[in-house]
Amino acid sequence: MNTRSQRALVAIALASILGLTACSGGDETDSTTPTDSGSSQSVTTANGGEAADNGAAAAGIDINNVPKAIATQTIPADREVGVDTVKVDLLRLERKGKIVEAVFALTPKMTTPGESVNIHGGLNGAEPNVRLIDPVNLKLYKTIELANSNGKQLETNIMTAGDFVEGKPVFVWGAVAAPPEEVSKVDVLVFESGVPFKDVPLS
Repeated sequence: MNTRSQRALVAIALASILGLTACSGGDETDSTTPTDSGSSQSVTTANGGEAADNGAAAAGIDINNVPKAIATQTIPADREVGVDTVKVDLLRLERKGKIVEAVFALTPKMTTPGESVNIHGGLNGAEPNVRLIDPVNLKLYKTIELANSNGKQLETNIMTAGDFVEGKPVFVWGAVAAPPEEVSKVDVLVFESGVPFKDVPLS
């Protein structure tokens, strides 16, 4: 594992050691709307930054040994700027103490192969905003906010993660407050809106 990957994973471990707490059980909830949990979690840690290799090192991914996708979906993109669709692969959903680390690969299908497009523009301005939904207890777990950062979250900075190029994945990640240990499966949202990955096992 390279130094950048180690820093990224050490930052995650530090977050756990600092005692982040997920929401407590027993809250009354609406029968259809998840309650908002984990939004006030914060951690003071250095941001490992985004790697020049389309975010692989920052996400803890060996570009020469990318994990097999746990789940995959294809989402529409912005054809006007040259991106037809984006394949979203969920590569990792792993408990690390009191947080869950989620890693994804975004692979574009370009309208004109050979061109490159800014990721933020190609996604119609959407940014990764990883959240977990406990479908049994109807609770929502958000990406952790960094302490004293004016709302900056412990996740990929999509503005510096690279460009979309035909068939080349861009790796994004997020650290989310962990559900209780008895929660073994969750629904996973990558973006603010969209269709979640359903019933994903927590490893």
